[in-house]
Amino acid sequence: MKPYFLALDAGTGSGRAAIFDATGNLMACASQEWGYQASQYPGDFVAGHQFDPEAFWAILSRATREALERARVPASQITGVAATSQREGSVFLDEAGTELLATPNFDSRGFAEGVDVLERLGGPERLYHLTGHVPPFIFALSRLLWWRKRFPERPVATTLMISDWVTYRLTGARVAEPTNAVESLLCDVTELGWSEEIASACELPRSVMPALLPCGALAGRVHAAAAAATGLLEGTPVFTGGADTQCGLLGSGVVGVDETGAVLGTTGPVQRVLAAPVFDDERHLWVGAHVVPGRWILESNAGDLGKAYPWILELLGEKPATASDFARIDEEAAAASPEAPVYAYVGPSIFDLRSLNPGRAAGLLFPYPFGRRRPARAEVILGFLESIAYAVRANLEQIESVTKKKVDTAIGGSWPNRGAGTLVAMFAKIATPAAVRNAIAVRVRLSLSSWCLRAASTSS
Repeated sequence: MKPYFLALDAGTGSGRAAIFDATGNLMACASQEWGYQASQYPGDFVAGHQFDPEAFWAILSRATREALERARVPASQITGVAATSQREGSVFLDEAGTELLATPNFDSRGFAEGVDVLERLGGPERLYHLTGHVPPFIFALSRLLWWRKRFPERPVATTLMISDWVTYRLTGARVAEPTNAVESLLCDVTELGWSEEIASACELPRSVMPALLPCGALAGRVHAAAAAATGLLEGTPVFTGGADTQCGLLGSGVVGVDETGAVLGTTGPVQRVLAAPVFDDERHLWVGAHVVPGRWILESNAGDLGKAYPWILELLGEKPATASDFARIDEEAAAASPEAPVYAYVGPSIFDLRSLNPGRAAGLLFPYPFGRRRPARAEVILGFLESIAYAVRANLEQIESVTKKKVDTAIGGSWPNRGAGTLVAMFAKIATPAAVRNAIAVRVRLSLSSWCLRAASTSS
């Protein structure tokens, strides 16, 4: 019987199910957009955002059934399942397993509690060298303290990152893996284990942190309720996946020490693979774990890409939905006139979370008075795509300045616009092979089949 593997991707903008064969070929993919609700608790400095776990689970379940149907693969041939997700997002469970709070990666309701975290640990430098991340405002740790302060009568029993929550929904197992655990601010990035120092300083019970398994480990098996919802067979093995960007690195072949990748999606993470953690004295860059054992990553980020670009296109009367739509837009941008350049500063940027400014200026600049031609649609589109390329280049240079090593070649992927990939390759010296330019997020292709294959072969 030919084996197939299912990847579930809980991204920032949509839920996705993809089925691969044993060689990593994509058989089918189904997805659906999802959204978040904003709310502000009385007295909070910052509004929060949350999602409905039942609605998200229903979307992933429907996507799974649709992918199985499109691939014409019987559920009996799904050999393994794994999940990836947006980083920093988290789900809190009570003792009975009910979701108390489900939040995306941009939820910053714990702003005031983040300040408290810094005070408890003696400042940002200690927190950064423990976790590889500062400031603490969008992480699960700050949300935990926020919840404890406002709802002491409803204690959190388990903290899960979103990919771990998908695993929980499939199997009932409360487990975690290192790449997303590091993104919770509860994990020691050097030891890749839960930080006793942070738990003690913040007076958190060790029990809120689930068992930590390696990426690709058997987490459990699909239970009856999940089988009924998704169309999978009860008992199908489920393996731990990984954080979406690191999964994207693996799918792009960025696994060796000093190799670098840019995974362009909702944001633009640029990550370099390390043999051991390397910290930025200025604390501009993040340190994390790779899905590959014995590897870490140093990250800069080109900022808001996946929301800014559709917004620009919508202003121009475009709502691309297919690869052919993006190809047509590429052709238009390629015909832009050099006599009417546009310089865009809308979204893409240089990573620096120490200088947060939610009200920073943005805009499109062009020479005025006009010369022989005024900028038109093509020039505006090209200007934005060029801003992505230059942002990636600037963030690569920021990584180079910390590691003291030149980035010779980097691999990029996941962006649905071929023109953007071409510009990034030209300006930032990034190779973009056809397999990586695929509109299907590279992160799905990565771990979900690769880790399932490895784990299934070792556990069978």
